[in-house]
Amino acid sequence: MKKDKCISVNKSMYYQNTIASFVGIIICFICIIYFMFEIKARNETIDYLFEKYYECYNLNQTLMADMGDTIEENIENETTIKNVYSINDNERELLAKLLYCEGGIESEECQRAIVSVIFNRLESGKWGNTLNSVIYAQGQFEPVSKGLLSKAKPKQKQYDAIDYVLQNGSTLPSWVMYFRAGHHFSWKGYTPYCQLSTTYFGGTK
Repeated sequence: MKKDKCISVNKSMYYQNTIASFVGIIICFICIIYFMFEIKARNETIDYLFEKYYECYNLNQTLMADMGDTIEENIENETTIKNVYSINDNERELLAKLLYCEGGIESEECQRAIVSVIFNRLESGKWGNTLNSVIYAQGQFEPVSKGLLSKAKPKQKQYDAIDYVLQNGSTLPSWVMYFRAGHHFSWKGYTPYCQLSTTYFGGTK
């Protein structure tokens, strides 16, 4: 009787262990499937993130390239200066010689004003329509009448003053077309404008 009871208990424990093992196997199988799907999902997420990263990276590279082109274009535009007046090298040299003789020791502002008078005259057309005709107009500039231009040796200050006016335009009103050292002209109709260094500027309105 005891033996039958022991056999019954052993069978019961065997069935319980078998069921527990089976349940454990199922649980493990479910866990394996779950983790497989999770890993796949994570891989897809990682792939998606990498894909978006490279899209952003490529977009950033494109924007940086466009920005670089824009900056280079702006720099090129800034360094390309369009002159207000246009003269050739020979005219520039002639004007520098006249400026050296008329105001070589004067201030930078005064030298720019002298150059401005020359261009105001050129714009008016009263002394011809070329720089040469303005400079060589009879009785207008003492260094010309005395033949001093051929001996003049302009310095960098004269070229700088000329280039400033070429690029920025006249520093004087258009009616100011006369200058002289020491004092203003006294003839009728002359209107004084200003004094720069020892040179006086004016004209007829």
